[in-house]
Amino acid sequence: WAIERSSEDMLIGYLDTGVEFGHEDLTDNLYRNEADPINGIDDDGDGYIDNYVGWDFADNDNDPTADKNQHGTLVIGMGSASADNQVGMAGLGFNASYMPIKIFQSDNNLFGFGYEAIAYAADQGCKVINLSWGGADAYSAFGQDMINYAVLEKDAVVVAAAGNSGEQEDFYPAA
Repeated sequence: WAIERSSEDMLIGYLDTGVEFGHEDLTDNLYRNEADPINGIDDDGDGYIDNYVGWDFADNDNDPTADKNQHGTLVIGMGSASADNQVGMAGLGFNASYMPIKIFQSDNNLFGFGYEAIAYAADQGCKVINLSWGGADAYSAFGQDMINYAVLEKDAVVVAAAGNSGEQEDFYPAA
């Protein structure tokens, strides 16, 4: 941080279980899409109505609140918790803004539309896209296309989990 503290213009997209919006360490760095306020209209014309604070791909709505699993809140905290606020912890991104993009369903916590969410994050201007999920031997050509789009067309960095099994395996999308 003595060299670089990032800026609020750096946008990190977290594709996960959503976020606890009231968390005291996460409210200040939350990205807000001022071009699409909550009013029932797609003001910014991107095909998503009222995506003011991200999007829930698994439930297809504008509420990426963590409701079944706190994993997303924990991951977002590690990367984007406010620094120097005398509360909790400091995220690695220091001043970087974050966009929660929920890809796990509210009613059963099942994964859904994670690869489509990568393209969404890139199109929304996320320069870092975090994927703390995946599966062993779960290669997807469509998934590779979405990652290629984000990296090659939108100049984003995609960071993906390598798995937790302790085994040497092809864990996708990281592999």
